[in-house]
Parts: sequence; C-alpha cells; structure tokens
Amino acid sequence: MTTLNNLDRMAAPAAGRPTLPTLPPVEHATAAGGQPVVFLAYGLAPVAEVQLVFDVGAWNEGTPGVAQFTGRLLTEGTDRLSGPQIAEQFDALGAFVNVESGADFLTLSLSVLTRNLRPALELLLHVVAQARFPEAEYELQLRRSFDSLTVDEQKTSWQARRACFRRLFGPTHPYGTSVDRAALEALSREALLACQHQHLRPDRLFVLAAGQFTAADVLEPLNAYVGSTSYREPVYGRFEQPPQPELGFHRVEMPRQLQASVRVGQLGFERSHPDLDAMRLLNTVLGGYFGSRLMSNIREDKGYTYGIGSGWVSYRSGGYLTIATDVGRDYVADTFVQIRHEADRLRQEPIPEAELETARNYLLGRLVSDLETPFQLADRLKYQGVYGLPDDELARMFEALLALTPDDLLTAAQRHLRPEEWVEVAAGPA
Repeated sequence: MTTLNNLDRMAAPAAGRPTLPTLPPVEHATAAGGQPVVFLAYGLAPVAEVQLVFDVGAWNEGTPGVAQFTGRLLTEGTDRLSGPQIAEQFDALGAFVNVESGADFLTLSLSVLTRNLRPALELLLHVVAQARFPEAEYELQLRRSFDSLTVDEQKTSWQARRACFRRLFGPTHPYGTSVDRAALEALSREALLACQHQHLRPDRLFVLAAGQFTAADVLEPLNAYVGSTSYREPVYGRFEQPPQPELGFHRVEMPRQLQASVRVGQLGFERSHPDLDAMRLLNTVLGGYFGSRLMSNIREDKGYTYGIGSGWVSYRSGGYLTIATDVGRDYVADTFVQIRHEADRLRQEPIPEAELETARNYLLGRLVSDLETPFQLADRLKYQGVYGLPDDELARMFEALLALTPDDLLTAAQRHLRPEEWVEVAAGPA
C-alpha cells in the first residue's frame, strides 16, 4: 500500500484509458407543428439552456455575413420593445443569449435560471419573430465591423486564412467565402429583414433543451410561436456547388510584418463519410494536440514556432484539412518542407503503438471532458440532430476510436492525406 511517506514523487502515476460515462437519457418530443424538440434533463444546478437551430448558414445566406449580422442584431429592437428594454428584461430574468453562425446552420442559445425559463423563452421567441433591426443600431454595428476588419486586415493570420480558404474552395463557394470589406459593403438592413423572413422561421426549426426544466416551460412558448405552421425538414447545408481549388503555393505580401502566417489546406469529405473517425485520430497524431508530430518537429526540434496545429473538419457537403502556424520569415520555406515530411511519414509507415495510444487517450479524454456539463452535452446532441445521427452516436464514436489500429490509420492516411492536392499560403514578409 502506497502512503504519503513512501510515495515515489519522481514517478508518474499510472495512466488508465478514459471510459465513456453513463449518459443521461434523451427524450424526443414535437411542438404543435411537428417541429422536433430534444430534452436533456441533466445536472444539479437550477439553470437551463434552450437552443433554437435555424436552417441558415454560409451555404444559403447569400452575401457573406448576413446570417451572423441578422442573429447579432435580433435583440436590438422590435415593434414594441427597444434594444435597451430587451436587454433589461433579459438581465432581470438572469438570462443570456448567444448567437453562433456557421457553415450549415445558425443557433440562438438561451441560458437562464430555471425559474425564469418560460418568460425568457417567450421573450426570445418574440424577438425572433418581431425583430426590426433599427437603422441606427444597424449602422452602429456596421461601423464597428468595419473598424474590426481594419484591424484584422493588418494581421498575417487573417490574411493567410482568408487566402487559404478562397483558394481551396473558390471565392464563391460557401466554405471559401469570408466577411471581408466587399461583403460588408454589400450588406444592408433590407438583407437582414429578408434573412429573418426567409430563414428564421418556425417551419424549419429544431429545438434542444438541457439542464433543469419542465417540458411545459419549453413546449408551451414554442407552441404559441409556431402556431399552425407545419414543420418541413431542414436542408442544413445540402448543396451541390463543387469546389474550384487553386493548388500550389500562394504568397500574401505584408512587408511590414516581422513574422509570416503559414497555412496549408486540403479538401476533405462530408460528415457522413465512414473514415471520419480514423481521420479524427490521424489528425490528432499529426497536429491535433501538444504532443503531435508537427509540434515535436517544428516547435521542439526546429524551434521555428511557439505552436502549430492541424484540424480535420467535416460539414454536411464536404470538409477540409487545415494546418496553421506562425514562423519567422527565414523559416517559411522549410516549415512547408517539414509539414510535408510529417504527412509523408503517416502515409508510408504505421504509427507506433505507444504513440497511437497516447494520441487516442488524449482524444478520448477530450471527448469525455466535453460531456461534463448539460450544456456541453447539448452541443453534441445538437450536431447529432442537425446531421441526422442516432442518439447512441457518442458511444459508437468512442468504441470506433478504441478499435482503430495502426494499419487502419495507415490506410486512411494513404487515402485522404494528399500533399499533391494542397493549397499552401504564406502571409507576411517575403
């Protein structure tokens, strides 16, 4: 038996493999018009969160940024309430509203004390239905966005990311657009009203409630909001526009900067692809955590950067691999060489068992830590609902990650890591 007196403080404690906790049951209901509602009664704190998910994102918003602007300005005024009055009422209820606009959908999240859930949800639904985007507030938000953009345009990271995605997907592809100066100049208050009318509608609404609540406090305000509107299945990012990549190296000249931002992009696959779990784990080995190969090579061995990371992202209608870092101007060329070297190693030789186990445990541990609170689990369930995944998707993914072998990842790397199809961007001094 180990005691404080004979504890060996020079030896690390034994590490065990993470296990998936027992998850609370998920209940499914429908609002009056057939809109799906997911209930996750979970947690000890007297708080609740309701997420309203709408079928609008980069894929169908038209001018880039319209959906984000629409969501951001919803609470700035309706026919009967001014922006300050709306803010005061939410504050009095202990409520907070967050807007998240992405590629495939937009989410309005209401976090509130349980006892005030019903009036807070009624207020949010009133705002969604009756927002009028006052001209003064719209102009103020637009000026702030231009000011923020002016700062961003001086950053090598912003320029590199914008150039990488535009060249990877094409300047008109939903996944390749960005809210740049031209997009802001194309915005109008009328465009926000049109987005609200066309997309923030009860007929294509998905709702998720988590925390401590009663079903009636969610369903009764929802039923009043949807009325006799019949539910239509949302599209959520189903489109057929193909990417038009410009492969190879591209430089964004920023001579006044001291460092360069390096970006690598490659087209990936949609979220339903059977190799998604393998690529999640392979990406972890490549650049997905502090002990990754890119970090070991380019930070620890070469000393080119403070940090480098990679991500494998899958949406409804496609996806991408991205690698990002900032390095000194003299190290740009070799940074690309080393990134390719690490990708080639993954394509040519199996990952050693010990290295794979470390990366696997990290990824599984992150998955477990992302399920600690009701609101974290609700975010996971939201993606399952949007993409039509079963309730046991988390357990399936956990078991799939446990079962992957070095040979599985070698096969996945040979299929999906394609350096000959990379877009490489450096923004900074030549």
